[in-house]
Amino acid sequence: MALSFLARKPKLLPVERDADGTWVFFDGTKRISDLSISGNGYTSRHMFAKDSPYTGAGRASVVTPPYHYHIYQTEIFEPKQGVMCYLLEGKEYKAKVGDVVTVQPGQKHTFWSDQDAEEGLRVDITVRGGGDRKGLDEAFFHNLFGYMDSLRQQGQSPSIFQMLAFMDSADVVLADIPFGLGRLVNVVVGRWIGRYLLGYQPSYKIYNEGVTQ
Repeated sequence: MALSFLARKPKLLPVERDADGTWVFFDGTKRISDLSISGNGYTSRHMFAKDSPYTGAGRASVVTPPYHYHIYQTEIFEPKQGVMCYLLEGKEYKAKVGDVVTVQPGQKHTFWSDQDAEEGLRVDITVRGGGDRKGLDEAFFHNLFGYMDSLRQQGQSPSIFQMLAFMDSADVVLADIPFGLGRLVNVVVGRWIGRYLLGYQPSYKIYNEGVTQ
């Protein structure tokens, strides 16, 4: 962390929690409930409010994940309310209540709440596999959205070094980087520069309450 003094480090703000333990982000428009955590996988429920620039503006919503893929994990989406739009290997689809969408390791994808649906999206997301790799877990979601919301409240934009440090730790790779260099970018920009030189971390104590290690 020899050059950590050069990094713009915002104050990390605590996240509101509902009585049932639900994590509340972006003025209550994005909520995450951890449903099941085990060695076999992790399931969480993601709630997206309708008519919000953070969650209800279609693919342009602030919380929409970038087009990406998981190196080792399978990801399963099960809508419980509303309509989930998703992009999978360059083709756009819609999933409704009762549908199950399975994304295999290496498949490029992203998803968002259908802004034309009558209700906001509520979707259960399960990630499985990866062996001994940490992969995408509850710590990733809590830290990612906690960090993004902290910056929003302070009128700042996320650091690419921090965002890639998060993604590198979860084996999540940006799919739009040309020539298949996404994994290399994770290592060089997120890990070597972001973590080792600038001092960004893949997780922070303020967002790790109740997280399994």
